[in-house]
Amino acid sequence: MAERGFLLRWVAFCLLSTLSLSVSRLIYQASFVDETYDPDNAVTITIPRMLLPDVPNRLQLRSVHPLSGLRIDSYVYGRRVSPMKQSYRLTSKRSADGLYTAEVDFRPPFVTE
Repeated sequence: MAERGFLLRWVAFCLLSTLSLSVSRLIYQASFVDETYDPDNAVTITIPRMLLPDVPNRLQLRSVHPLSGLRIDSYVYGRRVSPMKQSYRLTSKRSADGLYTAEVDFRPPFVTE
């Protein structure tokens, strides 16, 4: 009799674990993968070691394909506010190594350390 109760609890635990993992994986994919993501276009972003507020911080982007725009969504961990979105139009120039480069002056919407 005790074995049957243990077996039922074990089956219930396994089912709940499976459902929990499935739901958390769906939430993760829906919230962190942008719908415009292109896996064939790797972009290298070079940022300063420290971002300073109220000062333009130069970001450099390098890509195999020309870049025409950049969108930066800034999140503050632990805060329940919508992301701060900044969009930039880019003019890519072809460098000597064959990659396209673009630079943007980014002003962070919050102080970083």
